[in-house]
Amino acid sequence: MAGPGMSTTPNASASAAQSLPLHQLGTVPRRVSVAQASNSVSKAAPQHQQSSRQPSPAQSSSTGHQQKHVGPNPGQSSGLKARTFSMAWKSPEMKNSVKRFDENQHGRIPGSHLAADGEYRRAIANLEDSNKNLVHKDWKVPRISNDANNPYNDVLPCRIRLITFNDDGKPMNNAQPREFADSTDFKNFMENTPPNTPTRRLYLLEGVGPEYVATLGTHLDIDPAFFLRHQRTALWEGRHRGGNTAQLASVEDHNNSFMIEFAENLYFVEAPSSRSLRNPNDNRHINMSKMPEFTQDLDRVGIMHRKASFWSRKCPGGWNALILMDPGLTRKTVGTIDKTVILVGRSSGAKPIALETELFQGGYLDCVPYQTIGQAKNAQAPPRTCMLDDLCHYWQKHGGMVSGLSDGMKTSSILVTVCLQKIIASNYMILIGYLEANVNELETAILLYPVQEKRKHQTMQVTEQWAILQSWSHRFPEYNGMIDDILDWHFKAASGCDAKVIEEWEKCTNDFKAIKRRLDILRDRTQLLSDSFVGLASMAGIQESLDEAKAVKLLTVLGFFFVPLSLVSSLFAMPNKDTLINVPSTGVLSGFRYYALIAFTVSGGMTFFVVCYIWGLNVLLRSVANAAKLKK
Repeated sequence: MAGPGMSTTPNASASAAQSLPLHQLGTVPRRVSVAQASNSVSKAAPQHQQSSRQPSPAQSSSTGHQQKHVGPNPGQSSGLKARTFSMAWKSPEMKNSVKRFDENQHGRIPGSHLAADGEYRRAIANLEDSNKNLVHKDWKVPRISNDANNPYNDVLPCRIRLITFNDDGKPMNNAQPREFADSTDFKNFMENTPPNTPTRRLYLLEGVGPEYVATLGTHLDIDPAFFLRHQRTALWEGRHRGGNTAQLASVEDHNNSFMIEFAENLYFVEAPSSRSLRNPNDNRHINMSKMPEFTQDLDRVGIMHRKASFWSRKCPGGWNALILMDPGLTRKTVGTIDKTVILVGRSSGAKPIALETELFQGGYLDCVPYQTIGQAKNAQAPPRTCMLDDLCHYWQKHGGMVSGLSDGMKTSSILVTVCLQKIIASNYMILIGYLEANVNELETAILLYPVQEKRKHQTMQVTEQWAILQSWSHRFPEYNGMIDDILDWHFKAASGCDAKVIEEWEKCTNDFKAIKRRLDILRDRTQLLSDSFVGLASMAGIQESLDEAKAVKLLTVLGFFFVPLSLVSSLFAMPNKDTLINVPSTGVLSGFRYYALIAFTVSGGMTFFVVCYIWGLNVLLRSVANAAKLKK
């Protein structure tokens, strides 16, 4: 994953180019450090902001549209350490400049949706002109609010753990993660750590909290686009103020950064009032699909979208690595029942509701192979509460699964993702089982839906089943795309590893290849089902056309008898002129009126006879057909 460049203005670009080493120019903009981006913070301010404000006396005047410089001297070394650079922002002049820069005509503070106040936020603000994805927050994440009825805001719950590895590549303290009380405790730890200490550290961060992002981004020099890409919840951007544009493949660093998308299956014991569901801790969507009427439990299963991101960088004598993951669902005890808090409803109208939920079919299978019964007897299953707890469990209980390749971990941090990939692959296997069950249900729906004579709305009912199938057909390309991205990253990341790392790496690659193969089979089955539904809909339409043709035939027969008699009756109903003149007041029918009465009686009787005959014939034929079916 590569970051953006520094600034779009000519002066800022020239200054950055002069301060960067030669090997960091050109196609490797990810090497731009936080200090470099912050050094030109004033130059990233939009031009309309400069024209809308009066220049302060502390600022030097400039001509035309040239940006005013605020911050450290542009000629100063761009390799300035973050700790040294933070001292420069403590002067009153710099604070005033930052305050002016943070103002925005829309009331928006640049970078506030990602990082807390500090130099990392200013670096994000400076990079907004280069990477427009950094400008706007995800529209699904609510704004920070003091409303007691809307406690969900940008500052989401976060946790962080630290696993340190020895020089031989094995984890220290039996991989017991170091815990931090809060963001302040973690910040103090990072500030008291010498910047060039030879170490191998793995940071496990749950959630994208602004305080943690600011601390990690400043001290580890992480591209803000890494956090932004993980924070985004939208599968596609349908708004002007979006930010899901992908980077060019040529500038991405697959050896040191990647993001994996996967899914977790959640079973709702009590059905929610709406199918628009989200996880309140990260606003990820929980998708529930409509199923055939005879389905028992599958219509209560939700597919929760998840992400996991990895970043690493070599440092003198070791490396630093970060695994960023989504938080789990919030648990709440209601009476004696343990429930899960879910956001139910659309957009701003969503409300947190406690619902009784379970992991579908108990959750993913343990990814550790046990060689003997004794090992299985003493084994402890993963908690399956969230990704952070599961990773800590595997590192503590089964750290040897990775630490056995300690030689490969001396120089490369890519193997710390093995446990993560095993858990993600296991979740994909649960998803595939759920998808197979859905495809089987739809195949059964075709078998249990014969096209029958005189059956109303057959085409409409088949179309409803076809619409359910189409909702699944559209998801298979999405899941296949996720696996394709993982396999593409595997191929590119393996090219920079030694033989010891590649051997273990290929095991994970084979897991995802097997998942890809099964998804391809399901996609082919879905395509065949779609063709079958189209054929079934055609048969239902033909049968409805035949039924309508028979109805028209009945009307034709009725018209054959009724129309001539109606004509005769209308002729006979013509008044008798002589009768009207000679007998004006007797009120006695005479002449053609007698014939009219007889004609109406005869035509009505014949019509009734024909209708009863045709109806009885249809009943007889249907009973004969049913008797023949029973004999078979």
